[in-house]
Amino acid sequence: MAEQTVAQGRKFFVGFGVEGDAGVAVAPTVWPELTSESFSYDPSRQDFIGLSGSRSHHYQAVEDGNIVTAGGVVFPCRKEWLDDVLYWAMGGGNAAAPTLAETLPTVTSQVYKDLATEALDYLGCKITTLELTSESNGPLIATPTFVPMGVTTGVTPDAVTRTITDPFLMHHHLTLTIDGGTVYCSSIALTIDNAVEDGHFMNSQSRVAVPAGDRMITGTITCDWNAANATTRGIWTKFLSGATASIAPVYADGSNTLTMTMPRCVYPAGGPPQGDDRAMIQWEVPFEAKSSAAGVQDEFTAVWS
Repeated sequence: MAEQTVAQGRKFFVGFGVEGDAGVAVAPTVWPELTSESFSYDPSRQDFIGLSGSRSHHYQAVEDGNIVTAGGVVFPCRKEWLDDVLYWAMGGGNAAAPTLAETLPTVTSQVYKDLATEALDYLGCKITTLELTSESNGPLIATPTFVPMGVTTGVTPDAVTRTITDPFLMHHHLTLTIDGGTVYCSSIALTIDNAVEDGHFMNSQSRVAVPAGDRMITGTITCDWNAANATTRGIWTKFLSGATASIAPVYADGSNTLTMTMPRCVYPAGGPPQGDDRAMIQWEVPFEAKSSAAGVQDEFTAVWS
């Protein structure tokens, strides 16, 4: 008996390319090394069984409904991958200098899952959320999730072209500044939520648009509960007063520096943490980044140097 052929995750890959026209496929140019991916294709088949004189459901009553697609990837960050993803999530500028914008670019996400010569092109993808997280002794992890307009199956996969030039961005590369002073943290999480609408099918089997909704930028810092953080850095006192704080995570890998700045953050929650026996008291501090005025988009900047 011959061994059955099996597919393994190490043979999967996902590549991305920025589209000129939304929903029109382009060849991938960005190939991050992933730890996982979650792209899915669901024709949402509907069963319209009528009064047939039987408890059984016959196959002629089944029709395809809306083609529901979704997806996301997880990868440890190098500049050459993260700069593109930040640009797609922020919407303005370019990969070298992304800025916040009202609109978002669309990308083709080509997903190959070891089906001989067949891949799937998820078209018109917009990033609905981008999570950036790091913790002690680990890399900065990016988790972008996408809402596609549609999908093309049976695509001949493009060749993977990946030349690694940049090192990983590690948590120990992080310098976290709050109100001008350094704060040490065991973990940090930052989320750009574009609230991309996923139900705009209208009288089409695939989505006809994936408009971005209200943007929210939030995060959590896990640090020590001590006088320096609570009062000198003002986290506790500004939580009590409702005043804003400037938060700036900076990752420097020795070759590249990513400076993220949120000049007007509020602490919506985060009272005194609970003590756990005689262990160190860790303080989870949630924050929300706000813009300076109505109609202004300056709550978050990302600068590479």
